Amino acid sequence: MIDGVSYLRMVGFWPPSGFPDRPWLEHPDEDAFVRSARSVCELYSEAVRRAVIPTRHSELRLGCHLDESREDVLVTVCKNLFWPHWANLFWPHP
Repeated sequence: MIDGVSYLRMVGFWPPSGFPDRPWLEHPDEDAFVRSARSVCELYSEAVRRAVIPTRHSELRLGCHLDESREDVLVTVCKNLFWPHWANLFWPHP
């Protein structure tokens, strides 16, 4: 926080980590996606910090959901007052 303003510092998928010998998420495709996205999100977060983007919250968490009824990818931003820094990613089964 500089001059009383929050800046975006981190973008990442939930959960940010898990057990090395057990799934992080129940569905295998969601689990594989979150595990592989971690390193990408770390690099993205580094770039976001350098960009100095003012926001209400310093982090943006993304939830991933396999949606076999979809033919495209959909990202929704949560408007819940308890989770204002949350977005959901829905994608079709490959």
